[in-house]
Amino acid sequence: MGNNTMIISVDGHAAPPMEAYRPYLEKKFLPAFEEQLAAHARVSIDFFLFFDPVVVDPWKKKLYDTGIINGRWDADLRVKELAAEGIVAEVLFPDGAPFGAAGIGHERVYSPPDEQLAGGRAYNRWLADFISAHPQRFAAQGIVTLCDIDEAVKDVYWCAEHGFRGLVMPGVENDVPKFWDPVYVPFWKACEETGLVLNFHGGIGFSPGFGPQIEGVPMEVRIRVGTMEFPFMAHRPLWWLLWSGVLERHPGLTLVFTEQHSDWVPSVLAKMDHSYQFGKYRDDIKKVVPRLPSEYWKRQCYTGSSILSRHDLACRHEIGVNNMMFGADFPHPEGTFTNTTHYLQATVGVNDMPEDETRAFLGGTAARVFRFDVDALAPLVAKTGLDIDTIRTPLPAQFESEFTRTDVLRPA
Repeated sequence: MGNNTMIISVDGHAAPPMEAYRPYLEKKFLPAFEEQLAAHARVSIDFFLFFDPVVVDPWKKKLYDTGIINGRWDADLRVKELAAEGIVAEVLFPDGAPFGAAGIGHERVYSPPDEQLAGGRAYNRWLADFISAHPQRFAAQGIVTLCDIDEAVKDVYWCAEHGFRGLVMPGVENDVPKFWDPVYVPFWKACEETGLVLNFHGGIGFSPGFGPQIEGVPMEVRIRVGTMEFPFMAHRPLWWLLWSGVLERHPGLTLVFTEQHSDWVPSVLAKMDHSYQFGKYRDDIKKVVPRLPSEYWKRQCYTGSSILSRHDLACRHEIGVNNMMFGADFPHPEGTFTNTTHYLQATVGVNDMPEDETRAFLGGTAARVFRFDVDALAPLVAKTGLDIDTIRTPLPAQFESEFTRTDVLRPA
């Protein structure tokens, strides 16, 4: 491995063109699926609709015009292109699924529960085939629907049996029981037994009529509202699961909060710890939650730090050096593709991160959380990995003016 470092991206998106799901769907759902296709119902984010041309035009040139975007469903192409960026393995999320299953993104389709369940299972079947070409390189995250807990438990075991490492968790939806409801106990137990990670990705939990779903409001307004609200919606599962005692009762659960920034964690934990220790409310909460909230975070929670800012890493000791993991977000326009080295120099490098912290953030922690085989990845790291001293060098001055990643400069 030499001086190269293992980079595992904990935020990547994979999915085929929508019509490719036909053989993966149960036959009884095909008529409804064909209706959705005919209506061109949007089931994933249309970046060209709301991103500035300054962002999407270079992205189109780099990924669409070259055909690299086909890495969403071509596993061989995907691993080849990511290896050129020094990335040897990925955690995979959906990038569109039948009937809006998974609920990632503000353009999700709200279909009946039985259709969402069928759509999620179709995606999972496709993903199982996708990862089979390079099983050591991918940690698949299966879609799970919580409208029927018995069916959700079945999906947990199916995903575990097919080599998946985690689940794409829905947000706090209005039409299902809240996470503290006892109905979830069999689901939590199944996740503990299988070791599947509960992954909360940015963009979950929007309800119809709220945030970017507001009708009659111009897109330029809606997207700004959604930008303010999406992190909060994705954060909510933390305090719901923590204050309700779920993390206490199920210490084997692992939570990951991906693509929703990371610098929110210190202030939230400080407020929760203060409420726990010095709050004006009754002290009975200590019977439900006998530890400081920050202790549960340290023990069971992680950030998937894509759309990373310099300040996120400046807060790394408050978040937990071993509770943060890097995400490249391939193939989305806010991802690092074709610019990973400069991106890391502009974040890791300017923060003067020691070598051990850098290695943990870029791959070591992800390997442990998502159970990657480090020995199997070592030859690829030695061949294509990025030099750690280069990463730890601040972005050279001559590139500062050319560096367009404004998220790096996002204020706390």
